[in-house]
Amino acid sequence: MYSSSKFFFKAIGVALFVFKSLVADAQKNISFRQLSVNDGLSQNSAVSIAQDPKGFLWVATQEGLNRYDGNQFLVYPKKFNDITQESQVILGKVLADKKGRIWIIPDTNIPEFLESGADTFVAVEGIHSANEIFEDQSGRIWFGTLSGQLFLWNEDLQAAENVWINPSKEVVDIGEFADELLVTFKDEIAIFDKTNFQPRTLIKRKSPSPFSKALFTNEKQLLIGTLKDGLWIADSDGSELKPISEFLKQPELSLDDAMVLDLYQDSKGMIWVATYGNGSFMIDLETRQIQHFTYSKQNPRSLH
Repeated sequence: MYSSSKFFFKAIGVALFVFKSLVADAQKNISFRQLSVNDGLSQNSAVSIAQDPKGFLWVATQEGLNRYDGNQFLVYPKKFNDITQESQVILGKVLADKKGRIWIIPDTNIPEFLESGADTFVAVEGIHSANEIFEDQSGRIWFGTLSGQLFLWNEDLQAAENVWINPSKEVVDIGEFADELLVTFKDEIAIFDKTNFQPRTLIKRKSPSPFSKALFTNEKQLLIGTLKDGLWIADSDGSELKPISEFLKQPELSLDDAMVLDLYQDSKGMIWVATYGNGSFMIDLETRQIQHFTYSKQNPRSLH
């Protein structure tokens, strides 16, 4: 069964949409209903979604930022990047934090935020090439940039502070690794100490395919998405790196050469993998089972 916010889980437009919104039991029969421009969505292709503490759903598309209350959309005039290539992915972002603020990375690559109850977004000064935004377990807001910078939002100063820089790097994803930050670059997965901001390398890229996402699971395993070589899994120290098909003992999975756009572990422990052009996958790491969701003309409740 789904969570209590049922409206939130009915609206499945694209792979990213499913991936971020669905919190399901480990069940076989999962169906989806699409929300589209016919329902008031600014565009059928969503690039990022979030749900705020009040239950509103926020959907970023190339043509607007959409707030959904379960019945209708309110569209803010913000545009978002949707660049998906084998060598690079740049997607706009929307994040709802624990304080009820809405953070976005629109097509300007300058982050903005909307205070709870406010009507106008405010630009974050000092960041000009943002590519990733993340809230850690302590409620701190982090930004990663295409120019190799890591920023931390200072609540007292209401400003972003540059805590690390390496112009040769490109931050593509930020996550959590126990009490540290898990930062994904195109060619490296690194762990950052949140106190001194010093990185240590977990995994270096060995193939031409860039890294796209990383997730430290509840089972203390590391999942790594790539842009051409699918999904990989490793121990928490980066050792025993192998394709997910090898771990699952299911050879020739279509996930092996997929472009992985996002990774998520839901409240039931299921791993959701969003891909570009190959639907979504749900993986049970405990039983080593995998389920593939794609569009079927014969099934109106299939994933679009």
